[in-house]
Parts: sequence; structure tokens; C-alpha cells
Amino acid sequence: MKKVIFFALLLPVFLKGELLVPFKTNYNDKIYGDVVTIGGILQTPKNHRAKNNDQAFMYDFDDDNNWYTKNSSKAELMYPDESFIRIAKLYWWGRATEDTKGINTIKFKTPTTNEYKELTSDKTITKNRRYISMKDVTTEVILGKEGEYFIADLITEKGFHSYGGWVLVMVYENEMGRRQEITIQDGYFHVTKRDNLSIELDPKEMLTKAVDFTLFTIDGDREDKGDNLIVNGKKAWDEYNNIDDYFNGFNGKRNLSYDKDHFQGDLINKKVDIEFTTKKDIYHPFLLISKQKLKPFRENFLIPYYGANYSFFTSNWSINPAPRKEPTASATLSYGVKLGHERRKWRAFVDLSQSNWSNGSLQTYAFGGDYIFYKYNHLKRLLGPFAKYTNRHLRPYFGGSIGKSTFQTNLVQEEDTSEGMTWEIHGGTYFKIGFVKFEANLKYVHIDLTVKESGISDNNIPFKHEVTFKNSISTTLGVSF
Repeated sequence: MKKVIFFALLLPVFLKGELLVPFKTNYNDKIYGDVVTIGGILQTPKNHRAKNNDQAFMYDFDDDNNWYTKNSSKAELMYPDESFIRIAKLYWWGRATEDTKGINTIKFKTPTTNEYKELTSDKTITKNRRYISMKDVTTEVILGKEGEYFIADLITEKGFHSYGGWVLVMVYENEMGRRQEITIQDGYFHVTKRDNLSIELDPKEMLTKAVDFTLFTIDGDREDKGDNLIVNGKKAWDEYNNIDDYFNGFNGKRNLSYDKDHFQGDLINKKVDIEFTTKKDIYHPFLLISKQKLKPFRENFLIPYYGANYSFFTSNWSINPAPRKEPTASATLSYGVKLGHERRKWRAFVDLSQSNWSNGSLQTYAFGGDYIFYKYNHLKRLLGPFAKYTNRHLRPYFGGSIGKSTFQTNLVQEEDTSEGMTWEIHGGTYFKIGFVKFEANLKYVHIDLTVKESGISDNNIPFKHEVTFKNSISTTLGVSF
């Protein structure tokens, strides 16, 4: 029986097998950073020399010395300083009894909490006795920071053929990291003979043809010969995984619950072909992480924007019979376009804008640059539980520009003094929702410009008017595709 399915986004996949749950992409992005995984077992054999869980009676594993938890496990999460956590997903799995009640709940404790918190899964990948559940824990991990994470009270039966475990997948961004495209996919495969997986990738920005994979597989048995991982027609192996016993319950330690395996595959005709084979051992791939090394980020941009200005200037009026001088502040709308080039943390741009008043308009032409921040852990602390909503392409920046402003009056201009220098400093952020990029900022603008005008008042009295522009405070909101 053959089935054809497609991964979301960039990764179409063709699979065949039993008890198949189609793999789907639940995360894909190009970032400077990496992905970290930690995990552990929640069942362990009484006989630690056992080679598979068919021969070993499996017991609950206890790692928290807490009388009130049925089973527990811990692992330490570490990542580079000044990193920004983009996403964190928690997976747990087990072999339940005939009553599968509770397979979608787990207890979770972070380094900054003293008590367990019960989580309910966002989705259950498989809902039969062999179950896998997943929960987005981005907020919890942002607030939990580095340290030991605990899992407890996994629903799983004791006895032969049983298993239980968990893994936390976290993607972080860091300005010192390598630029990569990271993709997380999950599903369920019940490998009994031979199953195929063909992954299509876009090679346009890749530095090399090599793609790094991390594969999580449940219930691989040690020394059950004949199970192979075949990548582009070649059998994979390393110091922990025998060429004919690849899925052997190794994930950094020997156990009988799951495999965590790393391997590479070269992109050939925009594809990496992966095959799972077995003669005796039955195992279940359910989570695949891929990483492609990319060229440094470069992008040309064009951002139309609208904004609100609050401007300060001084007006000198000369109207019969008496002159007067008054400081003035006025609010007005502005609009413009910003075009430039961005490379990783820096961008240069040309800014063209216009603001309109009742007696004229102010045009500005400026050249500037921005520094884009990746170090903003303080922002996560301020946002608290809302921090996870900032994880999608948020880019705070700070910069400035210098240029020339021209005032075009609606009145009679007495002399050509309507051009002057301008400079500004600004700070803001931009973020993406789908393919749309939004940008918002706040800026202080200094203008050195004087305009002399003359005209006739409503009472038919001649007047002279001199306006000296000083500065303004502006907010703008732009959008691009």
C-alpha cells in the first residue's frame, strides 16, 4: 500500500507504512541560532542488561524523589547567553493500558517553579495504546530559563513490551550563531518491513549540499539485527549505531524507550531520500529535525509608511498694527517610503517623507542606518507570559539619519530660505506575520529651517510671517511584503 502526503511549507514527503500518521511541519524558519533537545525515560527495566523490552519487565522510573508522583524524569537545558527563545515544544509518549484516559496530560516543572504544573497537550499524534502527545511550552521555557526540567506522571503500563519517555525541543536565536534553516516535523511511522521518506529542500541559500538531521524513534531493540537507516541509498552508521542494528535504544545513554540519532544527507536533485528497513525489530519514528547551513542574511527592502508628527516651531507675525511672536506646536500626518539594504545586524537606507500643514508641506530626504538587536532578554522579562507572541521575527533596532528638508508654502514666499539640514535618532522594531512585515518606530527629528512668507489676512490686511522649524517627535507604522 502506498500513500502520498505533503509536508507543509518546503518539505513534500512521500511515505508508506502501517498505522501512519502523516508527518507535518510545525516549525520552519531561517535564523541565526540553533536547536537544542533534552529528554529522558519514564520507564526502565529491572534487568539493566536486557536488550529489549520484550524480554524485560518495565518499571516506572523515579528521578525526583517525590512520593506524590507516579514516575518522573529530569534533564538539564543549556543554551548560549543572550539567546532569544523562538519556540519550545514538549513531546511525551508511552504504551498505555486499554484505558487511554489521561494520555494527553503530563506534569511539568521548570527551574524557576517549585511545584509541578499539569499540562494538557495541544495535539495527540496517536490516540491508541501507543500514543504520542505534544504541547507548546514556549512561555514556560522562556520564564524557566536554564537548568533542570522535570516531567512526571506519564500514563503508561508496567510490564513487558512497555515504554515511556519525553523530549523537549527548543529553537533559540543568537547573534553569534550560524545562519540555518531549521525545520521540525512530527508524525508516526510503524516500521515492520521497509518505509520510505523523500524530502525536498530548496538549495538556493545553502552553503553546502549537506543537511543535518536529528531523528527520534520509539521502541528500538538492541541486537535485533536487520534494522537499517538508509540515506540516499547508503546505510548509515556511527560509533553508537551498528550498520545492521541502527535503532537500538540509544539516546546518549542505553535504554529501551527511544533512540535519538544524528545523521547527514546530501541534497541530490533537491531531495534527500531516507529509508527505514527491518527484519525483526519494530520501531516508530515520530520526530524529525533538519538543519541547513545558509549564506549570511542579505535583503533589499522597500517599506511605505504612515505616521503622526508632533512638531515644535516658532512663528513671527507682522500684522498691522502690531507684530507678535509665538511658540507653536502642531500635530500632523506624514507619509513616506524607506528603501535600503539589510545584512544580518545592520541596514542602510534612504528615507523620503512628507508632512502637510495648512499653509504648506515639508519634504525630507535623508540617508541613515540601523543596528538590529538580537540581545533582548530584558524584553522577554517585561512581557512575561506574552513573550511567546514576540518570538516570530521580532527585530528591535536603533539608528539615525541625516538629510535635507524643504518647505513648500501655499503663501507668497519672499526669499529662498526654505531649505535646511535635518537629523534624527529613532528606535523601533519590525516583525512578520506570514509574508507581511510590519515596522513601527518612535523618532526625534531636529530641523534647522526658516521660511519667510507674506499674504493677505481674512480681513484683507497684509501680513508677513516667518516660521523657524526646530524639532518634532514622530511615530510611524510601515508595512511591506
